[in-house]
Amino acid sequence: HCLSTWGHDFRPAYRKLTWIRESFDDVPVMACTGTATEQVINDIRSTLCFGMEVPCHLGTFNRPNIEYKVKFKDSLNTEPQGAINDLIQEVKKQHTAAEKAKLPCAGIVYVHKREDCQSLAMQIYKATGILAAAYHAGLKDAERDETQRNWCDGTVKVAVATVAFGMGIDKSNVQTVIHHN
Repeated sequence: HCLSTWGHDFRPAYRKLTWIRESFDDVPVMACTGTATEQVINDIRSTLCFGMEVPCHLGTFNRPNIEYKVKFKDSLNTEPQGAINDLIQEVKKQHTAAEKAKLPCAGIVYVHKREDCQSLAMQIYKATGILAAAYHAGLKDAERDETQRNWCDGTVKVAVATVAFGMGIDKSNVQTVIHHN
């Protein structure tokens, strides 16, 4: 999707990928995106010199094993800390169910501000005993690397992170992804 000026993440340098296709026309190339509007598909085809004979496989992000919930914070805030308590209970529910089934479990809670990462991680840990850690660009590289390593190996069960953390995550036991803001 970064090839398309229609995407929110357009990167002009990606237009230079045409050179690869022109220089190495015998090398197989595949383009994948989770945001393929018709315009994005056309831009990808054009930039990567894919003719109309190149197949385009479209799928859906809807999977029967995934449950989506939307809750409005205002309606949860009828009691002090209502939205945070609801979030904590959801994390606890997922981890308790996984523990009962003897399955590994990881979670991600996304927030908008760096300041919220540490505070929310501490609240989750204090309320549940589930180890949670902050992950954001304001941390020192070594601390951020350690948090990601500990989350990947299962030492840290919940990463409370700014939205950039999810880029490239491939972890099979993520049971909960919460966008808190």
